[in-house]
Amino acid sequence: MKNLEIETVKRVLKEFVIDTGESLELILIEELALQLYGQRDRAAVDIDAEVEKGDLFKLYEFLKKNGIPVDLSENISGWSVVAMPERYRERAKTVIKDTALFNFKNRLDMFIKELKEEKQS
Repeated sequence: MKNLEIETVKRVLKEFVIDTGESLELILIEELALQLYGQRDRAAVDIDAEVEKGDLFKLYEFLKKNGIPVDLSENISGWSVVAMPERYRERAKTVIKDTALFNFKNRLDMFIKELKEEKQS
């Protein structure tokens, strides 16, 4: 499986916004979010994101058509046995405010969630 780079994802998501005329707001998580922090040592093989604004199903089909594996939800807090820390959406930071708006989760929230998962295992 080919590794995804954040620049490729930005380009494809902008294409989606231009092609559909719909605005888009996402909270990126996992490896792509880490790439936005400058951490490039963990390869991303798919887009993991919470869709805050935009049509989740249209976006899914668009990305699938473009050969990009994706895991989307309207609520990422339910993805794991351990829920995301409260108010994680309010702590998301804006990365791009252009034709598409991307948000990504604060690194502290990722760390808190990982600690909770370790404690439960």
